[in-house]
Amino acid sequence: MRRLAALLIAVACKLVPTHLRAQYEAEWSAECQTIALSHGVRSSLSYAGRLVLGAPRTGFVLRTNNRPVLFDVLLLSITLMVPTVFFMVHAVVTRQSLVALAYSGLCIGLLVVASSAWSAESGLFGGKISASGLIIVLVCSAAITFMNLLADTHNPALDGPIRVLPGSVGVQIGLLVVMLSAWLGAQRVEVARLGLSLMTLGLVIWATIGVLNTVLVETWGERIFHAVSVPSALAVASGCWLIRREGPALIAPKPSQEVVLVS
Repeated sequence: MRRLAALLIAVACKLVPTHLRAQYEAEWSAECQTIALSHGVRSSLSYAGRLVLGAPRTGFVLRTNNRPVLFDVLLLSITLMVPTVFFMVHAVVTRQSLVALAYSGLCIGLLVVASSAWSAESGLFGGKISASGLIIVLVCSAAITFMNLLADTHNPALDGPIRVLPGSVGVQIGLLVVMLSAWLGAQRVEVARLGLSLMTLGLVIWATIGVLNTVLVETWGERIFHAVSVPSALAVASGCWLIRREGPALIAPKPSQEVVLVS
């Protein structure tokens, strides 16, 4: 059990900023040993488990130094993307296993992105963890799009009178452009702003189609499916536009900036 606790602490440390990992590993390991001596090995294992569960939030807080509050609008909106969970539950209930798997992956990708989207060292989506989250989001969202177009799937929100495909494709392309911008040099900010503009446009189109479909469908059940994505789409679109307006302040990395520990 001691080895398992040590492994859990190592995993938790991977989710905090690189330059703080040694400090947190030493503190968490010492605390775990103290708990093991005073309350038993099982209590220390429980403590290590809680560290893993809370590590994404810890890493998020440690990366927010000097970041405008407006940036948190996007992260909160992505993390609490209600439609993703709503549609995943619908796929599970209707026994569409592949669709449910794609939505599950999308949820995981969104949570990874939300926990590591920005840091002073790498800027917007410049870290390996956030890049991995973006790849998961892109793959799963593209899979959902293709399954809806080519396979025998059913989702009232995607099969409405007006297809949300233009908005969905716009968001995917914009997200891909933003991800690729992290590998660019002097053009990074402008390319990222282009991607954010495409994402904003795609989300506004998505929300507009959602409103129109809510009016056009006949039953309240179908209206719920169309209406549920509108608030989140508009919130994320607002966040994307605000980040675009901030420009280098949020997109480009700041290697010389010292990140202060937030207690």
